Amino acid sequence: MEFKCEITIGDCLTALSMLVSFGVFCWQLYKSRKDHREDTRSRWFLDVVVMPNLDSITGLYDNVVKKADEFVVLLHEMYKSNEGAQDINRALAKDQRELKDLVKGTYDHFQAIVGATEVDVSKRLNKKVDDLVDLLTIYLDAYEGYEDGTSVKEKVLLNHQEVLAILYNGLNK
Repeated sequence: MEFKCEITIGDCLTALSMLVSFGVFCWQLYKSRKDHREDTRSRWFLDVVVMPNLDSITGLYDNVVKKADEFVVLLHEMYKSNEGAQDINRALAKDQRELKDLVKGTYDHFQAIVGATEVDVSKRLNKKVDDLVDLLTIYLDAYEGYEDGTSVKEKVLLNHQEVLAILYNGLNK
């Protein structure tokens, strides 16, 4: 009894196509699972970290705008009434410290949560918080040239939008 084993080109192509199909199936399965994990993680981050703190963040920005405008008006009035430079500088430093403490104090707890879950998002968020403190410091430093209607609100709200963009899109970048 003699066995003849003939492999044709058609058999080779069939085997190759089955191998390629299996490889594509495995790749799609891997990609689907990875996407599902990332979506679940993003959803969790939004639901557990961002959403519970959203009101306090928005409240912070509203409060900061109000306080910064009040402080700059008072500093400008001190400047116009020719109070001593030392008194003005003391009031300026106190107001800048109060705004910085308000911003940092509100973000400290939130920053700790974000930092524990997403280090990269935390770094970007920290930069925006520092930008906000710098913006407020510059605004108060310009008290001499203050005019009625001058407000820091537009720049602060732009910073607020950038913070929200980091939080909502943070895990995707």
